[in-house]
Amino acid sequence: MEEPILTPQPEPETEKKTKEPETVDFWSAAKTVFGLTYNPVIGSFFHPVYSIVNAAVLGHSGNTHELAGLGLGSLTIGLCVISVTSTFVTGSATVISQAYGAGDLKLCTVYRNRQLFLSSCVFFALGIPLLFCGYIFEFIGQDPETAAYATKYIYTVLPSLYFFVIGQCFAIYSCNQTITWIPLLATIAGAAVHALMIYLLYFVADMGFYGVALATASMFMTRFLVNCGLVLTSSSFKKFDDVKLFSK
Repeated sequence: MEEPILTPQPEPETEKKTKEPETVDFWSAAKTVFGLTYNPVIGSFFHPVYSIVNAAVLGHSGNTHELAGLGLGSLTIGLCVISVTSTFVTGSATVISQAYGAGDLKLCTVYRNRQLFLSSCVFFALGIPLLFCGYIFEFIGQDPETAAYATKYIYTVLPSLYFFVIGQCFAIYSCNQTITWIPLLATIAGAAVHALMIYLLYFVADMGFYGVALATASMFMTRFLVNCGLVLTSSSFKKFDDVKLFSK
């Protein structure tokens, strides 16, 4: 007896439920954007204050080589270190914000640690050639006295820039979790410490150009300490003891 041939029956189609896209009115979106940007915007006004103060102080010193050396030194580290590393740090902003939006706070910390390592590598790749900046200035025909001041400024400020770069990693980590007041406070604190150190080192201790360079280094160190200290101690961020520098 032949067995009946069974033909597969098509499965009943299940109704696909599609989620309607959420609509946000203009003013609600504008309020949200403004709430996330006003702290960084205010902070951006405090960042160049140290350059203005340095130029104003040395502009009254009567030594044009000091002012020229400040301009050459600050421009060199600005182009070769600060601009490149600050832009590079923002690379982690996309992935940290995506992880935060997905509710994976542990992954945010992993991405931050990855950025700490990568930014360290980039800093040393950019900073090591600056150890020979005096020879470079001489090679391109800079005035010897101006080049000497520029080299002194770079040698004094460069070590603090590494900590500034590390602090920027924590600032990006904070901002992309909607905590924007920490980088603002770090920038304001840095400007205040710089002004205080200018008074103590340049006017009180009479350290001249070297005092200005040390005051600038103290500003970068202050921003590092505030950014890192508040991120690591604030209750706004969840701590993960099992996340190390190279954790997956």
